[in-house]
Amino acid sequence: MSRISWEALAFESGIIASDLSSKSFLPKKDWESYQEAANQLVKRFDRLSSVPPSLKAREIKQLRAQCHSAIETIRVRLEYFHPDKKSDVKRKFYDTQIEHLHLRLGQLKESLDEGLGFQSDHQNLYTPHNKRRLIKSEIKVLEGRIADIQRKQAALR
Repeated sequence: MSRISWEALAFESGIIASDLSSKSFLPKKDWESYQEAANQLVKRFDRLSSVPPSLKAREIKQLRAQCHSAIETIRVRLEYFHPDKKSDVKRKFYDTQIEHLHLRLGQLKESLDEGLGFQSDHQNLYTPHNKRRLIKSEIKVLEGRIADIQRKQAALR
């Protein structure tokens, strides 16, 4: 096929991919229309790929790579937005977040228990007190985030 066909496919798939990347939620109707558009893009890509190239090999590789990358982005985003899998994806995301926050919380509590070089006979030193205060405030923030994420998880059920 012609260069214009490849460029049009690359442009269209790039626009759809960037549009999907900017969204954080898709209603079922919109998801279905994007899915149909993605299927049409894949069919056009396959049809263009099956025709012997009339362009230079380098130009084709570049345009194919652009198209393939955009179509893959669309596919991944549509999989993420799939209406039946949305709650599972969010649940996994929240589980991962909680696990990370618990690890960080454990590290902070461990460093607080070790004392950070804090010695009671050197209470006039500002650095150990400041470190202790900062760690305690970060622990409170992390505990609040964990509680917030757990509320979000409970709302999914």
